[in-house]
Amino acid sequence: MAPKVYDIIVVGTGPAGNTLSLKAAQKGYKVLIIEKGKLPREKTCAGGIPIKALDLIGLDFDTIVERKIKGAYLSFRNESIVHYEMPDIGITVIRSRFDHFMTQEAVRAGCELAEETEFRFYEQYGSNIKAVTSRGSYLGKVLVGADGVYSKVRKCMRPDKRVWLAHAIEALVYPEENMLDLLGDNCLFDLGGIPRGYGWIFPKKDHFNIGLFKNRNRPENANMRSRLDLFIRRNRILRGHKSMTVKGYPIPIRPISPDLAKDNVLLVGDAAGFGESFYGEGIMYAVWSSALAITAITDLFTHGRPLSLYNSLVRPIVNTLFFSRVMSGLFYRAPRFGYYHIALNRWVNVYFAQLINRKVSHIECFLKAILFSPLWFFAPKQGEISNKQDFC
Repeated sequence: MAPKVYDIIVVGTGPAGNTLSLKAAQKGYKVLIIEKGKLPREKTCAGGIPIKALDLIGLDFDTIVERKIKGAYLSFRNESIVHYEMPDIGITVIRSRFDHFMTQEAVRAGCELAEETEFRFYEQYGSNIKAVTSRGSYLGKVLVGADGVYSKVRKCMRPDKRVWLAHAIEALVYPEENMLDLLGDNCLFDLGGIPRGYGWIFPKKDHFNIGLFKNRNRPENANMRSRLDLFIRRNRILRGHKSMTVKGYPIPIRPISPDLAKDNVLLVGDAAGFGESFYGEGIMYAVWSSALAITAITDLFTHGRPLSLYNSLVRPIVNTLFFSRVMSGLFYRAPRFGYYHIALNRWVNVYFAQLINRKVSHIECFLKAILFSPLWFFAPKQGEISNKQDFC
């Protein structure tokens, strides 16, 4: 009997892999999902999902939402705090539940799931790809690497390529009574919360997810744990917490190559290096790249076009991430100046704030900031919140 051949084999069950698997199954393709662990699997992540990513996924997440975020506070080390109403900014989730929910939906749509199956390497097998795992081999017409920042698919496909990493540290903080109410359905971004980066506070149902992101390693930000302790001391709603767990993790901030599709193998999300440099956001680009990958795969199956079409389709992502690196490099070199003269500038800050909910691109925000640069010192400033003492 001839071996079973899947249309698509997807390695990984993060937002990138799950989005691609779900959309492929909805198109009627035979999809196998390979997952090294047992689901739900704990993953380190702030758990903020922008509305644009939710729109691209196309699922109803109401049953697993922790908070529907309606606004954002921007601050600079609590010297100044401003608030923006953003009723459609996104949601916060527990990442393990979010990923598991998406995987279940993909399986309901027709995907097969191989849990506790570790991908090892792939090789060409006639016109197909053979994925070799800890539980045997599988054949597919297309192999998708959606297995994260340390992707084994990428190591097989592009062993010579370096992954450019930024670093983050996060903590789950269970605060004193009523402190969750002070932040409500808002998130907080402290620009300058760490040298060459920022701090965040995301509310969940019974705890805060807090953390620091740095886009460059410098001596003054090397000890992220001590910087996290300082961040906690600066924020009243975090002091006196009942318990806390801390973890660190890397974030890719540059595409690993202009060629992210080779033969019948392609990379999406973190495996491709799709993470942005200003906020360390990855989920939006994971979902976006997967939607583009489905377009390229469909063209391959329907019209026989090479999978390398994907390399052209992801150019908007590549360009966006380039401007993200430029803007974050400039802003975080002088964060105090950036905060007071750009983030608070009423002629620019609407674009700056909307980076958070992806209503404007990094390209547009960068160009607007440059356009208004002669007026930075003269533009009216955004007013501070009246209840600043609640946070300091």
